[in-house]
Amino acid sequence: MPKKNLPSYRLHKPTGQAICSLRGKMFYLGQYKSKESRAKYNELIAEYLANDCKLPPTRSRSEITVEELALRFLGWAEGYYLDKDGKPTENVEHCQRAITPLVRHYGKNTVSEFGPLSLKFIRDGLIAQNLVRSIRQSRFLGG
Repeated sequence: MPKKNLPSYRLHKPTGQAICSLRGKMFYLGQYKSKESRAKYNELIAEYLANDCKLPPTRSRSEITVEELALRFLGWAEGYYLDKDGKPTENVEHCQRAITPLVRHYGKNTVSEFGPLSLKFIRDGLIAQNLVRSIRQSRFLGG
C-alpha cells in the first residue's frame, strides 16, 4: 500500500492560528496548539482520507446561517486580536458585543437572506441605544 503524505498542521504567523492546506486550499483551525485546533485538524484529515483524498464537500454561502458566520468571525477575531503575550485583547469583547444584536435578530436566517434592510435595522437599533462611535467632524473637514 502506498504511503500517503498528510498535510501538515502548522502555524499561520500573522494570525496565530493553526492552518492546514489541502489541494491548495487553506483551512484555518483556531488558535495554534489548542486542543480545539488539533481536533479540527484530525477531523479534517479523517474526512479528507475517507473522501479518497478529495476536498470535503462545502456548503454554499446561502446555506450558512448568520449565527454560524458570526461564530466563524469570532474564532478569527480571537486569533487575530492578540497582545504581545498572545492573549486576546479587548477588541474580541468589542466584536462579541457588536454582533450580539445581529445574532439575536437574524441568527437562524441564512446569510443570503440577510440584506441591506436587515443591516439598516441592526444599525438603527445600535444608534437608538447610543452604541456607536462618535466621529469628530473636524477630522474630515481638515480642522
